[in-house]
Amino acid sequence: MRAFGQYILKKPINGLWIIVASTLIPLMGWLASVVLGLVTLCKTPKESAVALLVLILVNVAYSYVVYRDGDVLAAILSLFSSAFAGGLFVWAMGLLLRRKAGWTVILIATLVVGLPLLFLLRWFADEIGLLIIVWLEKSLMQVSEFTQAISPFGTGVDVAKIGIRFYQQFFTPELANYFTGSMIVVVLYVAGIGQLLVARWWQSRVFPQSVSLAKELLSIRLPVALMFIFLLCAALFFWFRSASLFGIVPIVLTVWLIASLSLIHGFFYRRKAGWVFIILIYLGLTALSKAMLPGLLLIACVDSVVDFRHRFSRV
Repeated sequence: MRAFGQYILKKPINGLWIIVASTLIPLMGWLASVVLGLVTLCKTPKESAVALLVLILVNVAYSYVVYRDGDVLAAILSLFSSAFAGGLFVWAMGLLLRRKAGWTVILIATLVVGLPLLFLLRWFADEIGLLIIVWLEKSLMQVSEFTQAISPFGTGVDVAKIGIRFYQQFFTPELANYFTGSMIVVVLYVAGIGQLLVARWWQSRVFPQSVSLAKELLSIRLPVALMFIFLLCAALFFWFRSASLFGIVPIVLTVWLIASLSLIHGFFYRRKAGWVFIILIYLGLTALSKAMLPGLLLIACVDSVVDFRHRFSRV
């Protein structure tokens, strides 16, 4: 990986052709975003801006060719995850990170982007819901045609009707907002920060003396002001129970969960058999999420005031 990274950074054209090639190869689009992040972190803003422009143009052209037959929802999701989150967002966060902003600032910036994006999507909720219904109806009709072809009873025709009726009854306004917030979390944190994280790791392999990714990730600590905003959002959520507030929950909780896990990793990182406790915490978070999640969030909130790292570094 170090030699490959050095090859990408040697000449601007090397990174550009890899971005184009990885975008056109199925299931390799993530590599284009990682290469963009690496170029942004290591090269000049001008070179990274050219790489961003190439990535966006190639993704727009690719989406037009692949989805021009009418699958509008798939085209929108593809461009949203590749051109916006994997392109513009990775580029902007990379510029912040190269100015030694740190991952705490990156998480705060993600909140600043994610929350307005949630309300923007809420503005077009009816149009998005219609696109989902059209896509779902098209997919279920294909299932219906298949089941009708293999069934002698012709029961496949009812599959689409049952699926649409189930969707309209199941997707309440609260669940629709929560789903929208979860989608933003997946796009920004997986397709955005996740790929920037891989790019940062790659940079640490190419320049091991100048970048310490482990040290950066173990020092994530959110400011006190953000804690008060978090508590205010929690109070509003439990008090009003408004449908529009359900979308905020996954976006805000993800940031505080990451801060809490950073603190836990920092505490057990250099301790004997610390990895055992970390695995147990992740297993508990998976099996007993309702019980453990409030405790982890409370730890992150208290850490923003007390600064546990400063205290247990002297132990």
